[in-house]
Order: sequence, then C-alpha cells, then structure tokens
Amino acid sequence: MLKKSTYIFLSVLLCIPLILVIYFSVSVNTEKPSADLLVEITIDDPNGKRSFFDDRDSHELFANVVGNAFKVSAPSRDLSAETPAVVTHIEKEQRYSYNYYMSSNPEECYFTNTRGETYQLDSDDAKDLLSFEEFIYVYDNYAVPTVTLSANGKDETVHASAFSEWFFLKGEEFAGGIPSSEEQYSGSIMVSAEDDVTANFSIMPDRCSVTVFNGNSQIHYADWASYNDTAEIGEKLFSDLASKMAFTADTRLICEINAEWLETEDKTYYGNVTYTTDILFDVPAGCDSTPVDKKLSPGEFTFIKLHNVNAGEVLNFVPEDDKFVLPETKIHKIGDMTFCYLPIPLTTPAGTYKVNLMSGDTAIDSFTIGINSKTFGTATVTNHFGSGALDVTKKEFEELLVTLCNKSEEAHLWSDAKSGTTGNKYVFVNPVTGSNPSTSYFGTKVEDDPNLVQSLPYLRTSMFIEAAAGKNVNATASGKIAAVGENNYSGKYVVIDHGFGMISVYENLSEVSVAMGDAVKIGSPIGKTGKTGYASKDGTRFSIMIDGVFVNPFTNYRYGISY
Repeated sequence: MLKKSTYIFLSVLLCIPLILVIYFSVSVNTEKPSADLLVEITIDDPNGKRSFFDDRDSHELFANVVGNAFKVSAPSRDLSAETPAVVTHIEKEQRYSYNYYMSSNPEECYFTNTRGETYQLDSDDAKDLLSFEEFIYVYDNYAVPTVTLSANGKDETVHASAFSEWFFLKGEEFAGGIPSSEEQYSGSIMVSAEDDVTANFSIMPDRCSVTVFNGNSQIHYADWASYNDTAEIGEKLFSDLASKMAFTADTRLICEINAEWLETEDKTYYGNVTYTTDILFDVPAGCDSTPVDKKLSPGEFTFIKLHNVNAGEVLNFVPEDDKFVLPETKIHKIGDMTFCYLPIPLTTPAGTYKVNLMSGDTAIDSFTIGINSKTFGTATVTNHFGSGALDVTKKEFEELLVTLCNKSEEAHLWSDAKSGTTGNKYVFVNPVTGSNPSTSYFGTKVEDDPNLVQSLPYLRTSMFIEAAAGKNVNATASGKIAAVGENNYSGKYVVIDHGFGMISVYENLSEVSVAMGDAVKIGSPIGKTGKTGYASKDGTRFSIMIDGVFVNPFTNYRYGISY
C-alpha cells in the first residue's frame, strides 16, 4: 500500500500536463491562419501606402508570425499613441485583419486582433518582417530628406530626384533608404520680382549648393562654403537671386539643389541628394495699351489683348464709371494670343471711360476707351398679335441665350471665316443670300408695342432680314448647333455656338434642317425663312451675342473681325 505522501506526489505530477495545457491555451495564439487557405495578404502602412502579397513564401511567413505570437497583458510601451500597419489575411471565404505595432527592436513588436487582444511577435519572426520594405518606416531617417522652398507666403516641398544616394542605420548596418515621394518628382514655386526665396531642409545638410538655370544658361550659383552662419543658409543661398531675375515676361527657371550629409559615428544616416524644381518667375498680367477708340458705338464690340496671364488666373475688367457696365470678363486664347472681348451694351452713354484690369481686389493695369454718341431710330408697333404673353417668352428666350453664351466652347470654331492670306481678319456671311437686312432695325427703340406690354420701352437687339418664305437660311460662320426649338415669340429657331462666348441666333424659321450638336460650316443651310414667330413679314430675325451682350450682327459680315 502506497504512503500518503506518495499519493500527493503522484497527484501533483498528474496535474502538470493540465497546467501546461491551461498555460498554453491562454498564452499561445490558437488562431493560426493556414497558408493553404490564403489568397492574398495586404499591408496598409501608417503612411497610407498599400502593398500586396500573393506568393506562397509570404503567406507561410505571415501565417507563422500570427501562429507563433504570444498573448501579453501589458506591452512594454503604450500602443494607443501609435498608428499601426494593418495586415489583412484574405482567404476565399473570409478575412482576418491585424494591427501591427512594429519597432526597430525585434523584442518590442506586437499586433492586436479583432477581439482587441494583444500578442507579442516571436523575435525571429519580427526580424524577418523588419527586413520588408513595408516596415521600413519604423527606423529613424529612413526616407530621403525633403527641402521646402518658400516665397511670397507660399511653400513648395521638393523631393529627391533619381540622382540620390541615401543610407540609414537599420539594426546594426546601413541600408539604402527610400524617397518620401516618387522619384524624379519636380515641384514648382512661383515668384515675382519682389519675392525672396528661402530653402528649409527636413534634415540640415553638412554641405549644400544651389544652381539656377534659364534654359541652358546659369544665372545663379551659391554654395555652403560661401557662408559662416549656417542657421540662415536657406535664405543666403538665394539672397541675390531676385536681382538676377529682371525678366519682362513670365519665365520658367530650373533650380538644382545639391546637398550632402556626411557619414559620422554619431549619425544614423548619410548620403548625397539632388533636388530639382521649377522656379516660375511671374510678371503680373497686363493688357496692351489701347488708345481712346472714337469708332466704337453702343452695340459694337472690340477686344483687348492680354499678356503674362497665368493658367487659372481670374481677371476682370471693371470700369470706374457705373454708367459703363461690362459683362464678366472671359479670357480666350488663339494660338499665342490671349484676349478678352469687350462688347459695348446698347444702353452705354457716350463718353470716355477708364477701365481697370483687376486681379482680385487689386488693379494691375488699365486702359481708356471712347464710346460715340449714336442716335438710334424709334418705332411703334401697330400689328396686334393678340396677347401680352409674348413678354414672358421673350424674357425666357433671352435668358436661354445668355446661358448658351456661358456654355460656349473654348475653341476657335469659326477659324475658316478668315479672309485673305495676311493678317487675322475673319468675315462672316449674310445668313440669307441676296436679301438685304434692315440695317435700321438693330438698336431701334420701340416706344409702343401692344404685344410686349411689360417690355416698354425696349431696344431691338437683332436685325430682320426680309425674304420670301422658303429661302435658305445659312450659318453666318462655322460652329456647333447649341439649341433648336420653337416658342410663340421666336417661332422655330436655331442657335449656333461659334466658340469663345459668341453665338448667332436665327428666328422665325419655317423649317429647321439641323439638330442639336451638329457641326455646321460657314454658309451651310440650317433652315428656311418663314413667319412662324413674332414677325409681320416673311424672313428671319438674326442676332449675335458675345459674352451675354447683344452686338450688331451687321458688323460681323460687313466689316469682319480683325485680331
């Protein structure tokens, strides 16, 4: 018979396996993904970069990393203050996501699972992961430094070009670093003659030089050795650049910055880095000097050439006299020429007006323009069409035309109207061949019109071309059909977009032979004359609008447009 002490010993001995089972069940991660089931693994690092792994070796590694990890109740550091890398195991029917909190010390790498449990990575597994570029962010100064150029209160961060060698201490050895952005990235910064340029490095270099080129010509050079006070090196490298940029037109310069960080015992990084960026020397926008033009009359238009206009720059012509009202300025380009139309509203009083070219609230240039005194005829309407409802239709139609002007294509659709072999003169054609327009119609002040009771008095903004019903109505210039329709004021109508905010309008048509979106050539038929709208005679009502302002259509095909 066994002694009591022997029974106690045997009982304890038998409990040891149970204790070990309990220990491993609470300390070892029993959620061990199978590499056989994995389809893909993704890693989203703290900087937002995503990587994909679909090879067998990577699947086995990451499955073992999870399976070999040990649950811990208190990690050695506060993980809540860190942004993790998210590693997702994607299987055919489900996925597992883990938040990895990596450290350059393999003994301090952790992950948390979806239940919020924290596991410490096996140190050998951690070393394997730390060899991946996806976890390179845990090391200090692993990325090539950046340099920020500043001018006029604006900053542009410039990244390293392909001509860079950067090394950082990874573990106990130096490894090649990676740029903080795409290689050969070239930023740009805009400066004017009044701006000072400065440079600030994310890591101050030991040596540095700056070279600025205009084309193939070097216009500026400065190096670190030229100065003793390194605290202001970023400013001094560009200290006299402004005096070398006395350009009269916008100029693109190339700035090349070469920096070197020396290898020393107390540093965890070293290398040579080249940065290349554009310096855009900006001359303020302006307009060509325009003398007082005594030939302009209300209802006519001219154009103003602009220079040094930056892409996306918002400019506006603002008259100093409230009696001269201009539409919103719209900038157009034909070849190398930048210009704006200046349509003169019919209601503009005679006089000489100063117009400022505004950039925001600042006047950057100005010109004067003269408006002739022009007397338009007056008329009364005796034919009654039965209803004052034409008021509403007329107003809605004019609002539609303004909308179409605003939607006009930014293209020279009427370039084939060019006349002659020299100069830039474009002549439109009479919409109804062989029929003379009523040249006294445009601008006529209608004193009394029983059909447009709410519109009195009003100015006629079109001209009427009288012709027998059924004659071809032709496109006055090439363009695209912007609208086709019918109403009780216009009858059947067609609107052509000629580009650059110019449209032509044809009303009172008996037939329409084009459809919305059609491309039409100068002189091609678009319909036939008639008397389907507000008209007492057969023919067509013809008008031209520029930037939302009606202009004299007779001018376009009598004198043409010269640029």
